Amino acid sequence: MRQNKKSSFEPTTIMLAASSKCPAECKYCFAPAGMEDMSLDILERAVTFIKTLLGDQKRFRINFHGGEPMMAGIGWYRKALPLLRAAFGARVRLCIQSNLWLLNQEWLNLFNEYGVGISTSLDGPESICDGQRGAGYFANTMRGIALIRANGQDVPVIATIGKSAANAKDCREIYDFFNSRRLHFAVHGAIPSISRGVTEETLPPGGMLVVLKSMAEEYFRDTRAISINMIDTMIRALYYQRPSLCSFSNCLGSFLAVSADGKLYPCQRFCGVSPYAIGDLAENPDQANIIHSGGYKLLADTRQEIALSCLESGCKHFPYCNGGCCYAAIAARAHKTVLHGRDPFCAAYRGFFDALEVRLTAEMQDSMIGAGAAMPLLSITQGARYMPRAHP
Repeated sequence: MRQNKKSSFEPTTIMLAASSKCPAECKYCFAPAGMEDMSLDILERAVTFIKTLLGDQKRFRINFHGGEPMMAGIGWYRKALPLLRAAFGARVRLCIQSNLWLLNQEWLNLFNEYGVGISTSLDGPESICDGQRGAGYFANTMRGIALIRANGQDVPVIATIGKSAANAKDCREIYDFFNSRRLHFAVHGAIPSISRGVTEETLPPGGMLVVLKSMAEEYFRDTRAISINMIDTMIRALYYQRPSLCSFSNCLGSFLAVSADGKLYPCQRFCGVSPYAIGDLAENPDQANIIHSGGYKLLADTRQEIALSCLESGCKHFPYCNGGCCYAAIAARAHKTVLHGRDPFCAAYRGFFDALEVRLTAEMQDSMIGAGAAMPLLSITQGARYMPRAHP
């Protein structure tokens, strides 16, 4: 059994690497070091390319990435944002993933004027976060979060868990930190980098299961008003039997990244990894050029290999897992952190899906007989945040 290769390239998410520069020193960073901002000429070429690629009707998302995208400077955004709004109007959702160190009211006013959604990265309490991301990271990012909240807005957070924090105690502290501050967060494991290799904080394959189970234990029993994106999407994927997160999707063709130098990649994680380039704006590529590029073919072949490996393993979760993240699998292969050639967290995801299935099945049975037990997983499948009674 083989997955069908996609014959079209119509991304729903486009990532613009506004700057490859970054002031942080995250120990697990996967991005190649860079000191380049995207020029307005490259941005204008990108706009022309996107118009041709997607036509006039498709709704899509543009996410400013990096490096640290705000390093491009507020002057760049004063020109970029009106250009993008004029070109695509309301059919494009504009977002930025930033550490928020440079954020002030002037920046926030500009983002609000053009409807830019803001998300950030923070790994939990200061000792854990700065231990992974460098001294001062926590204070600088929390300052930005406080400013956004003072303006009546919320900010989703990505928490990356490295090797040193992959234990039940630290995971509880991380959960308690976000819960006490009512910050919704996503959980990512620190993966190897294709270009930089394995770092001291690269999460071992089995560590992700510890993280997910430890977080879930707190998440399902606590009175809360937050969501953990990774856990919620895994529950919904299991219930509806379809993926709802890029890490578990056959994502080839759904994402496009434009690096600061104008090269095109299938995902922001691949920026700067030349074998996986799928085009260059300087060469005026079209859809056919991308699909027949060396990088696209290489990724398509890798995706096929992962699919076959999953199916041969007999994993019942493949329809909504797809073997995990393709970048993570390629990085793990390059640095030999796993032998099966799939996402290094494959076994962890499988184990967590198994545990969720047992619990979800029990909740469904309780629901049918009208039992009064708490049903956090069923609540999440319906899009609601589970709010059990407070502990006595």
